Amino acid sequence: MKHIIFVAVMVLAFVAFYPFIGIAGNNKDDHNKNFKAILKGDYSFTINQKCEINVKDVVNDTQLLTEPVILIEWVIKGTAQFKGDGTGSNTFNALRFISGRQTEDMKLSGWSNGNCNLTYDVGHDRSFNGLLICTGVNSTGKSFTTSEIEMQGNISKNGNALILSDVSPSEETIDIDNFGSLKGFCGRSGMAVKIHNDKED
Repeated sequence: MKHIIFVAVMVLAFVAFYPFIGIAGNNKDDHNKNFKAILKGDYSFTINQKCEINVKDVVNDTQLLTEPVILIEWVIKGTAQFKGDGTGSNTFNALRFISGRQTEDMKLSGWSNGNCNLTYDVGHDRSFNGLLICTGVNSTGKSFTTSEIEMQGNISKNGNALILSDVSPSEETIDIDNFGSLKGFCGRSGMAVKIHNDKED
């Protein structure tokens, strides 16, 4: 079970994932502005992520797995870089904890690290929407690639702090080399802080 769970719990790292920024405008021409250009530089982020993963179709050994669904929780930190054109990337490190669906016992089950490519859009009201695709490796040495991960949130008035969230009902998938695919539903919340401002051109 431990090997299977190590593989399952590296999922979606989110994250990720995941800071975006926009500045709210105050005039009638806001709809013509490119708010994505305001996001440029490096951000430090921390995210808590919790996923319900269905492993019923992957593992049938009852000695290894007593629940068809497992709950996985991540504590994730990393750095994101934004290019100012609606694209960017990040690197992350994560600790993961796991339990059965009907138990509250949480156990440290390993770590994962990797990187994500991201695209984003921002609104004049400081809201943002983004998509990430992440790749990485877990503590068993297996590599993975996620499906698209959604991220939404808002920014502070000065743009230095970002509130990150994901409560979308979309099913997410992770493809694991030499193993297969796992599916599940995840929720995320976190913050990001600006640690570097690029000089104006």
